[in-house]
Amino acid sequence: MAIKMNESKTTPSWIATLLAAVILTVLAYPLYGDNALWLVRRTCLVEGFQRPDDLWRQDYALVAERDVILKGGGERKMLLFASEEDQAKPVEVSKRHVVVLTDSAYHDSASFKVEFSGPIFRATVLPHREPIFEVVCHGEGGVGLVCQRFLLGRQGVKQIFPEVRSPSDAITAIPAIQPGA
Repeated sequence: MAIKMNESKTTPSWIATLLAAVILTVLAYPLYGDNALWLVRRTCLVEGFQRPDDLWRQDYALVAERDVILKGGGERKMLLFASEEDQAKPVEVSKRHVVVLTDSAYHDSASFKVEFSGPIFRATVLPHREPIFEVVCHGEGGVGLVCQRFLLGRQGVKQIFPEVRSPSDAITAIPAIQPGA
């Protein structure tokens, strides 16, 4: 006589994931100290920006994270999120991105919505009185690299200094960005 067991398979919700992260942090804190809190803050920040509109649909993906030293001596981290929905659209169509500048402990953060098109080759924040976000994208048809700069100011985002670089000069001078870096 065989006994049949029914398994209930459900996908974990973000609440269960967050609860598990908090429990693991409490258990890991005596061994890892502030690094455990840093990891939870980063997880919460990334999770929050990946699901901006409704909590059940992942809309943005983290495509780059960089350490940034701003003019005046402040150290920040730059996180670049790209809209997953727009990734399937042609290069010519503007894509939605969110640039997040946060401190090293992921306590304070400011987010800026920027629009640019093309696969990302490199992205960084340039030191300035108000930070300048610079992105280098592959041009239309894969020919050339387009450099775009955005001033991330208190009045919002303003595009400045658009320029096109030749493929040979740009590729030797600029390191490529790795997906999911």
